[in-house]
Amino acid sequence: MEQAAAVIRKGERRTRYYDSTRVLTCTVEYPEFVSKEFPWILNRINLYNRRKAESFCQRCSTELYAQAVEGYRYARQNGFPFAPYEALMVYIIAYNRFCTISLYFDAYQFTGGAHGGTVRTSDTWNLREGDRMHLSDFFPEGFPYRAYLFEQIDAQIAEETESGENDFFEDANQLGRQTFKEDSFYVTDDGIVVYFQQYDIAPYSSGIVEFLIPYQEGVVKRPGCS
Repeated sequence: MEQAAAVIRKGERRTRYYDSTRVLTCTVEYPEFVSKEFPWILNRINLYNRRKAESFCQRCSTELYAQAVEGYRYARQNGFPFAPYEALMVYIIAYNRFCTISLYFDAYQFTGGAHGGTVRTSDTWNLREGDRMHLSDFFPEGFPYRAYLFEQIDAQIAEETESGENDFFEDANQLGRQTFKEDSFYVTDDGIVVYFQQYDIAPYSSGIVEFLIPYQEGVVKRPGCS
């Protein structure tokens, strides 16, 4: 399998203190892609990813740090134990072949309480064309792909509910149509993965819910260089 680009892992970890107490740890990781064949688009992608990481760190150092200090002060004043806040952004490269790179970032944040929360974002790039790919690019022109996706998703919800593999809200099918976002997808060797954020269609225990839409000739197209 031909890799589209080599990957260099970048990142940093920052620990913030207040009153000699650790109140916040911020960790961020992001990829840097390298290829002699697609240098200009990879420079653009690398800049995009680096700015995303810098924005995450900036928010940690300002907004989240202020929240952590406030939480620490409140805990001290009221005799409560204080759990340091945490922010973590990591990435997964789901596809890196030929002319396509697809990856997602999971940004986790803990600000006290029973548990933290994670928000996912994703990007799929066509290196030959130099553009971010859209969900519609993987279906024939004019094909009713949204209806097809929901048909596949509804079937998987029913199957996973019956088997007990996953828990969904009772009105998950309707919620899926309401919360569906065109950019909430990435591609793998097996197909397109459409995902929903925590609490969109299922309880926290189900996490970020994913649905694999397999490639199918004439319906769901595989990534390529054409």
